Amino acid sequence: RYIQRSQDEIFSRINVPVFTNDAVYRQIQSKYRGNRTILYSKQIHYTSFKAWPHLLQYTYGTNQGTVLSFVMALAIYMGFQEIYVLGADNTGGAVGNHFAGHEEDRGLEAIQKARMEQNGWTADHWQKQMEREMEAFAAYAKDHGITIRNVTRGGQLEAFERADFDAVFP
Repeated sequence: RYIQRSQDEIFSRINVPVFTNDAVYRQIQSKYRGNRTILYSKQIHYTSFKAWPHLLQYTYGTNQGTVLSFVMALAIYMGFQEIYVLGADNTGGAVGNHFAGHEEDRGLEAIQKARMEQNGWTADHWQKQMEREMEAFAAYAKDHGITIRNVTRGGQLEAFERADFDAVFP
């Protein structure tokens, strides 16, 4: 919904390569596809999460996945050996905090409540899922000589070693 509502603003102001998944790509108007590089991965749902290093193999690991999984896979795919996580406090669910009160949040809330009821998930489901997925990336990074540090002030994401934001970005 966000890309449907905001693509005129986004693509008129930003002229850089776009990385996304196929579901979002299909929502981008053709007038914006032809004059820029848009790379997208196929959204495949797995029954359990694994930190795939190859971006083209997945967007989200499960139907519970977080967007940070896509971003982490993108950074690893692009060859970054040092990654800093900023703003991933993992203190809230997927409802009410994504789009600053826009209609997208109201629609997302209904979708997420239905998913919770259908799957028997508790209110902290996405927090736990994010931690599991980030722990998988932390293990992958450790095995492949990649450093990932969390520079978010506060928060509850503890899968990565913490680093002081002001020391890293003086």
